[in-house]
Amino acid sequence: DLKVEEDNSFHVEIMQKVVFTQPGYGIQVLIPTAQTVTSHQEGKQVSRTYRLDVSNIQVPGYDFTTQKEADHILLKIGDNREYLQGQQVYRIRYDAALREDGDPLMDHVYWDMIPAGHERGISSGTVTVSMPKDFPPENVRFYTLGEGGQSPGGVTFSVEGLDISASLDRGYEPGEGLALWISLPEGYFSGEKTMLVPTLLLFLMILAAPALCVILWLLTGRDVKIIKRLQSQPPEDMTPAEAGYLAEGSSDSNDLVSMI
Repeated sequence: DLKVEEDNSFHVEIMQKVVFTQPGYGIQVLIPTAQTVTSHQEGKQVSRTYRLDVSNIQVPGYDFTTQKEADHILLKIGDNREYLQGQQVYRIRYDAALREDGDPLMDHVYWDMIPAGHERGISSGTVTVSMPKDFPPENVRFYTLGEGGQSPGGVTFSVEGLDISASLDRGYEPGEGLALWISLPEGYFSGEKTMLVPTLLLFLMILAAPALCVILWLLTGRDVKIIKRLQSQPPEDMTPAEAGYLAEGSSDSNDLVSMI
């Protein structure tokens, strides 16, 4: 299930029923962190890649680990000390947020309902999408993703109010995916995260780096200044009394005491 918020963030809940015909440790699930969207605008094909901020991953009742990779998070569910058998029901929940897309012509929803590259086949499934406000139902599209690219269809769906309900037309082989696309009028989303703050922080870091280097050099990086001092020593084999006589031209009581 996918719940879309008005600020272009998402609440995702996936229920997977898996039957282990032989003992296994668990399953692996791909959570996308990047989306490459291709659309046609003003007669041109435009491709854009968007980053997803994924947070609050939960799998109630199961141990899991996450591993960040190039364009997804690999979610490993299960305990390698415990074998599983028979049917297991996994409920996977997480939140995701898209930043402002920078497209002045339109907003959109694009979501990998079944990420391409999953390791297990899917015999059947249903999808529910809840939108935050009215949208044009005629702009809803589903695409099957495979090695040959994407093709329309793959599901039977209906729209009722703000909800989209869909069911798979067939089983999906390992690696096959299903994507949702909804074209929306520009301004449909509001309050989205933007790239302004991260870009500004990066700019300030670039400006501050030289100044920080100078300050560190002034505090710790300068070489210790060496002060040269004049030193003199008497010739070898000369007694202190003889040295005092040569230096002053006469002998005094201090010179005589040094001879004792």
